[in-house]
Amino acid sequence: MIATGLKDYLEAQSVATFGTDLFISKFPDTPDNALCIFDQTAPNLDEMSSYDANNFGTKILVRGTYSFCKTTVLALLRNIPMLSGEYDSIRIIDTRIESFPEFIEVDKKGRRLYSLNFSHYCNIGNNVNRKETYTP
Repeated sequence: MIATGLKDYLEAQSVATFGTDLFISKFPDTPDNALCIFDQTAPNLDEMSSYDANNFGTKILVRGTYSFCKTTVLALLRNIPMLSGEYDSIRIIDTRIESFPEFIEVDKKGRRLYSLNFSHYCNIGNNVNRKETYTP
């Protein structure tokens, strides 16, 4: 859902390159320094049920050396919060940090792994039961 649009946005911002160090939904074992975006659920605000708005989530895993992880996590935190616009045919109204970078582990190859989570308030449009537009 949102992962493809977020991938396009991060490439446009020169954060990473798809297929080289940026992946979607499947994290290959190589390269060592890379990130992967996963679609996931996000908490839904009560008022969103009454409006033509939905909340999508993304989890981004960043893996590699400490230097790569630090640089990449900072780039993600500088570029993704408050993201809005149309990406992959979904109109993002607002993007918020759901959880700050969390260290997960150092794997058998000595690579660090961090996780970040974002919520994307979206208007997918044409919901037959919800006519009003949500504005946060």
